[in-house]
Amino acid sequence: MTAISKQLFLGKAEQLRMVVESFLLYLHKILNYYILDLLWLFGLCEERAVIRQSGESGMEKKEWRILAALSVVILCLVFLSCIPFSGQTGISTGQDVRAEQGWKAHREETQENREEKESEAEEGTGEKKETGLEVSGFEEDVKKAKEAEWTTLEQKEKNYIKLPKKNTKKSREVYLQEHYMASQIILDIDGASPGSYKYSDIKRKFLGKSYSGKLKQEELLKNLEIKQVRGKGKTKLRLIFTFQNIFEPVLYETGNAYYVTLKEPDKVYDKIVVVDAGHGGMDEGTSSWDKKDDEKTYSLTTVKHLVKKLREHFKGKKVRVYCTRTTDMNLSKYSRVTFANKLHADLFVSIHCNASEAGEHYISGLETLYANVPLKYGSLTGKRLAQIMLDELSAVTGREKRGIIDREGLYILRNSKVPATIVEVGYMTNPSDMEFMKSEEGHEKIVKGLYQGIIKALRYGSH
Repeated sequence: MTAISKQLFLGKAEQLRMVVESFLLYLHKILNYYILDLLWLFGLCEERAVIRQSGESGMEKKEWRILAALSVVILCLVFLSCIPFSGQTGISTGQDVRAEQGWKAHREETQENREEKESEAEEGTGEKKETGLEVSGFEEDVKKAKEAEWTTLEQKEKNYIKLPKKNTKKSREVYLQEHYMASQIILDIDGASPGSYKYSDIKRKFLGKSYSGKLKQEELLKNLEIKQVRGKGKTKLRLIFTFQNIFEPVLYETGNAYYVTLKEPDKVYDKIVVVDAGHGGMDEGTSSWDKKDDEKTYSLTTVKHLVKKLREHFKGKKVRVYCTRTTDMNLSKYSRVTFANKLHADLFVSIHCNASEAGEHYISGLETLYANVPLKYGSLTGKRLAQIMLDELSAVTGREKRGIIDREGLYILRNSKVPATIVEVGYMTNPSDMEFMKSEEGHEKIVKGLYQGIIKALRYGSH
């Protein structure tokens, strides 16, 4: 320990010693002066005056009981004051204090307060800091450069990033990857060293205005990170661009540079769908009646199959399907709903599983939730979307419809500016529902019902 820590420790120890000595003296007084009253109290002697010393009067029963209660209280206080010293130095570190304060705040906060705090601070998306970038909203299929004329790009595109070809007579392999939940675009350049590119080499153009060198506050690029990564026996240079907005990037190659053009998704696609897998990471959601399955895993599996089916259906069409998470990770409600709002999505569908809070295993069926809130984008209402999803899911699965429920208290539904619904695909606390959900046939029907519901909702919104 440091000198200051030792002084603090000795001060605490001295205080404890004084408290213990005071208590022992007080206890000694009780035993010497009032022992006879104690014996009389329990009927061990009949005449108090006979065995009391002259000049001393015994206490009444009421007085004795007050003194006894006070003594017990003092004993408890001394015992509690000794606890921090048991097996410790008696010094609380700043980390301990912060942890205690955090736990106190955690207990006092209601669920609604926690959700509101998420909206006040733009939380990270739980990105895993690893070479594989196995993160939410990360597109696994990398995109190679398309050939183009630089004059065409610089004259026609209002948003782009320009990366000159350097230190090589031949073009390197350059790949583009998206991490749209974090508003990031990642460029990998095979064989390039960290010193190959400086910040001043990377030219940017946003809203028709050109930038270079240090990032400017007014430009749409928030951060640029350049680092070297290794993978599969290769060394490559990675450039991570973080933007204020979500963009749809396209990578082009010209004779002397690489270009990444950036367009708003709603300017590229006729329809945008956001599918959300509820919960994730430390938030497991509900669990099955036998505690063998959890909601976060089932919702993610369902969303993966659903998104694949939707993307196959819309292949070659101007419809983009996004999903909020592709792995088991923490993702705030704020991040999910803000993502859909930024995209000006036509539909936002969040997949969940239900449970009976009281533990009644007999409750079963399908539900969809919505909120009657004003919408900024889309031609559907949340209520209409919820009804379509419930009808299609029930028609395909044959499961009971419990109805659509107005839940304005739920953060995602209350803060969505696009048509949104939460779909509860069954009760995990009901053995029959759980058996159907886990079966291969049942799961396929659930995915099909969700798929048909989204297709129908998009058509309805086009009218």
